[in-house]
Amino acid sequence: MAATNTEYPELLYEYLNGFIKTWSLVAAVDLKIFDHLEGAGKPLKATEVAKNLELNAPYTKRFLDVLTAMKLVKKNSEEETYTNEPLSSKYLVRSSPDCMAGAAVYERTIEIPTQAWLANAIRTGDSQLENAIGVPADKIFDTEIGCYKTPQEQYEFIDGQEGIAIGMTNKCLTSFDLSEFKTAVDVGGGSGVNTWALARLYPDMEITHFDLPVVLQYREKFMPKNAKQYKVKTHEGNFFEDPIPSADLYLVSHVFHDHPVAKSVGLVKKLFGSLNPGGAIVILETFWNNEKTGPLKAAMDEARFLALLRDSYIRSPNDFSDILKQAGFVDVQVSWVEGEAWSDTIMARKPK
Repeated sequence: MAATNTEYPELLYEYLNGFIKTWSLVAAVDLKIFDHLEGAGKPLKATEVAKNLELNAPYTKRFLDVLTAMKLVKKNSEEETYTNEPLSSKYLVRSSPDCMAGAAVYERTIEIPTQAWLANAIRTGDSQLENAIGVPADKIFDTEIGCYKTPQEQYEFIDGQEGIAIGMTNKCLTSFDLSEFKTAVDVGGGSGVNTWALARLYPDMEITHFDLPVVLQYREKFMPKNAKQYKVKTHEGNFFEDPIPSADLYLVSHVFHDHPVAKSVGLVKKLFGSLNPGGAIVILETFWNNEKTGPLKAAMDEARFLALLRDSYIRSPNDFSDILKQAGFVDVQVSWVEGEAWSDTIMARKPK
């Protein structure tokens, strides 16, 4: 008879070992293993990788076998050589336009240290950022003590957000047909990953990349090589404090989870006021189901934010629908994005 879940707790082993997968991926990115394998242009032996990257040779071989089992590296067992798997070549090599490696740096510097304090967050009902990295939650974006206090930290934080988003952006932005809209603003657009994805999907759309000056100063580092062929411009500002350019479409990606209901409602009302009649708002966030029993990716984000920020929440479609309708939006539609991508999509319209 097949073992039941209680006789063999496979799920518990999966959860207990999950952090090792994260740390292995982060270590491989930090050591530039994927970059080196890609740049070599040929399969490499573990001794070659170790010599070129100044690593311990026996440990490097063992670690390359780990990455092979994780399906990030391909091993030729007869020749004892290693190459990148296509997934790693596309998403984990710094020279790739689809590189997600910045997300690994973000995990190492912010997410992982903070999650170690999750139990204390639940005891106290407060952010653990200060305990984990020495930065109070309300100063996380401060240019003196927060994640933006040095140019290197500014770039790494923005690059981390780019890495998190880049693998899921196209999937999310194709959830709805947006071809009717002539102008758009990417509100709090960060690196511009969504701006450029939208431009590629709708090359005739005029798109404004709106964010803080400290963020937009790095925009050229994230521009595609063919940026000039698109109708994209930038506009500096704070979306809570400054006027938001009017447009037919507002794209708001992973902004609302950082703020309580009252502040979120205030921002949505402000967006509603600036949006052209008949226009739409598209929100990219991870959603709970309405019962808040899943999916697992939403639960993991909820656990993440319990430790990170005091007023950070994962919301359900019903939650968002209530917020949008309070502002005057109608015709609320939800699109669930399958898989582990940290985003789903909701769209609502402003009456004509």
